[in-house]
Amino acid sequence: MPAALPGGSPAFNLEQSLELARAGDDQAVALMVFPELGLSGYSIDDLLLQRALLDDVEARLLELVEASRELRPFLLVGAPLRREGRFYNCAVAVNTVASLARRRRICPTIENFKRWFAGPPS
Repeated sequence: MPAALPGGSPAFNLEQSLELARAGDDQAVALMVFPELGLSGYSIDDLLLQRALLDDVEARLLELVEASRELRPFLLVGAPLRREGRFYNCAVAVNTVASLARRRRICPTIENFKRWFAGPPS
């Protein structure tokens, strides 16, 4: 796997993540944690706001759920997600029964990200 996932390439980033998840499965790993914004890429600035990228990320998450059905590890994958008109920097949890859960980030975002991501609810 490359040292840094390329920005704006959810398909490539998904394949790299699945490769690692399969390797973890082979080693009987129970939990695998992937990088923040791992599916979208991290340093892509305003690309994060583009509908095409966000649609692609959401489609790749569904592919991840399907592809990981037979894998043992519980996966935590970083992705930008939209909900109720807001934009969140999320850790998406995928378990072996292929349920998908989203958890809003509850720690403060980096100052530069405040222009993109909504903060935790008050």
